[in-house]
Amino acid sequence: MSKKMKHRDTTPPLCHISNRSMPTELPKEIRLHGRIATLRRAHKSHRCDECNLLIESGQYYYELVWGGAGLGSLKFPDHVHVDCVHTYIHKYRNTGG
Repeated sequence: MSKKMKHRDTTPPLCHISNRSMPTELPKEIRLHGRIATLRRAHKSHRCDECNLLIESGQYYYELVWGGAGLGSLKFPDHVHVDCVHTYIHKYRNTGG
C-alpha cells in the first residue's frame, strides 16, 4: 500500500527568500519619492525598520537611502524586508526620514 502525499505549498513568502542567486522577480533598484532602495542579501542580522522583525543572514532585503539627505543617509541606511519596502516608502513620503 502506498500512501498518497498531499502537496503542500512550501514556497516561502518573499521576505524569507534565502537563495544564493538573486531572485529575478524582484527589481534590483526602486526609485520612488526621492528614496533609493537597493536589493541586497544580508551577511549579518538586521532589524526591519518597518515591522521590527529580524532580517536573518542570507535573506534578501532592501537597503534604503534618502536622496539628497547627505552622508548620514549613506553611512546609516535603513534596512527593510522585501514585503515592507513600499509601505515604508509611502509612510515617510513627505518627511526626510
